[in-house]
Amino acid sequence: MNFDACHQTFLKAYAYVKASISVIPIRVDGSKSPAITSWKSYQSNRPTIHELKPWFNRKHGIGLVCGSISGMMEVLDFDEDADEMFKLWWTQLDPTIQEKLTVVSTGGGGFHVPYRSEQVCGNEKIAMRSDGKVLIESRGEGGYIIGVGSPKEVHRSLKSYEQIQGTPLPQLPFLTLSERKALWDAAFSLDQRCREEVIHSYRSRLTRRMERFHTADTPWDRFDREASWDSILRPAGWTSR
Repeated sequence: MNFDACHQTFLKAYAYVKASISVIPIRVDGSKSPAITSWKSYQSNRPTIHELKPWFNRKHGIGLVCGSISGMMEVLDFDEDADEMFKLWWTQLDPTIQEKLTVVSTGGGGFHVPYRSEQVCGNEKIAMRSDGKVLIESRGEGGYIIGVGSPKEVHRSLKSYEQIQGTPLPQLPFLTLSERKALWDAAFSLDQRCREEVIHSYRSRLTRRMERFHTADTPWDRFDREASWDSILRPAGWTSR
């Protein structure tokens, strides 16, 4: 990869950052892995131009970090049976939503649908085949995708990531919560597991979330430990009968 090509990748990466999207360098060995020891800090801080320059002075792909650091960016990722699943999903959407969406064809023959919304989750398996293969999943907090503008060597297929619909990247559509729900409902409807298995999976996920919630040090937890209603009400003249 010559200097001009590296410079073009740098300019694309810089444009993503200017559009409030955090980026990381990606290896060009087909692994789609980060080319830095740890990318955790870039989940809460976007890189500076001084960090971008040495990354893209060499041949690297562009990783787009999802989640709140990138302006509440979330992505639906169609991978297994992508052509069929994407078409089935797409036909369920209202045309007014379809025309808003950005769509990217991936190096592996799948599709990415990136957007911004008020609500972003983590990396979720939304629809699966009965054999356990993931059909549609999300990339949100703690996740990243390969960005358009990356060298084709980031994917083992040697095929580029190309935008095929929507306002040119790095601009992203902003979806209302109801529009985002329509995307997710359409994706969930394509799950091929039996309903009982799906319900069990989501109940287990909800239980884990509730356990994390209850172990958090919330304001009311601190109140229970450190204060009482007597200490608040009695100085104001209230007494118990």
